[in-house]
Amino acid sequence: MGILYNLSIRNKLIGITLFVTILALGIGFTLVIFSNITTFKDEMKNNTIVTAQVIGEYCVSPLIFDDDAGAEEILSKLADVPAITKARVYDADEGLFASFSTSEEPVAQSPIVRERSSEFADHYLHVYQPIVYQDEYLGTIYLQASTKFLDIKIRDYLRYMILLMAGLTLIAVFLAIRLQRIISRPILDLARVAQQIAEDKDYSIRVQKQGNDETGLLYDGFNNMLDQVQYRETERDKAYDALRESEEKFRTLTANIPGAVYRCANDPDWTMYFISDVIEEISDTFQKITQAIKYAPFPVVAAPFSMCLGGGFEMIAPCRRVVALAELYCGSVELGVVSSGDRHLDVRGLRGEDESFFLEQARLADRSQFLLEVVFHSAIHMPCSSCCLN
Repeated sequence: MGILYNLSIRNKLIGITLFVTILALGIGFTLVIFSNITTFKDEMKNNTIVTAQVIGEYCVSPLIFDDDAGAEEILSKLADVPAITKARVYDADEGLFASFSTSEEPVAQSPIVRERSSEFADHYLHVYQPIVYQDEYLGTIYLQASTKFLDIKIRDYLRYMILLMAGLTLIAVFLAIRLQRIISRPILDLARVAQQIAEDKDYSIRVQKQGNDETGLLYDGFNNMLDQVQYRETERDKAYDALRESEEKFRTLTANIPGAVYRCANDPDWTMYFISDVIEEISDTFQKITQAIKYAPFPVVAAPFSMCLGGGFEMIAPCRRVVALAELYCGSVELGVVSSGDRHLDVRGLRGEDESFFLEQARLADRSQFLLEVVFHSAIHMPCSSCCLN
């Protein structure tokens, strides 16, 4: 059955139609052939029995008058019947009274059967017919008929029936191939349209309904599905175009703003959702400046004072030397702020090891040296500036 499932619907229809047709023809022809062969045998049997009855009636007189020559002459008339090969007449005492044979073989004594009987045996039909006159049993006539002509007739009949069945099978094949299109063509057209839609992504294609049968219902369902898919695709395209237009307007707006625009999540990683294109120009310029400071052919010394926060802190980080003034607020948003005056030292926004480090450094006598250590320690913890200090 697996092979049948893998066949195309066209071949399935043809195969099933031919199988049913040949099976029905085979069963019908078999029954007809057996019936006709039986009829042929019955006809031969009846004809031979009628011949035996006629010959028996003609032999009544020879049997009554004991005229065996007359009986021989009557039996000789059977030469005109090609199927009769042997004939014998037995008297009332079961003695051989007269005989006829188409061959020169000696006539053998056959068992006498007083009752009418007939049977086919050894390619011959054997018929026994009692000869009775006025209710008096006079003897028995025996006829042996060859089934040669019957066999020829049956063989010709079988040949004819086989040719007829072959012809009908060819007609069935032709009709099956032609008529299967009524069922297979709509389904194949539907499969072809589905393949075309899958390749071209064109959901505007529709299949033309050809009838109101189950295939027509299948066409209606397929077209309704395409309507829904096309509607959803159209709405999706509209939403995409609107989103693209809105994004284009937003980009145009942010491009005209004198500065960088970004949008990020309020989480520990500051996950970015949007950054304007100008940020690349700003960051690239700033990176070039810090790279130029770090790799300048001459030493660059920074002298920060007052507030040096954020970008200012990142500007002094790549310098070769930092000379800090007595009053300085230095640091970054990520690390915290360190401030130092003539009489106090304050650590804000720092915890753990950073705070311990600064408190330890506070014991240094040289406050400028302390601020230098603060700057370098903070720079080491800055991801964007660490490359300038390595």
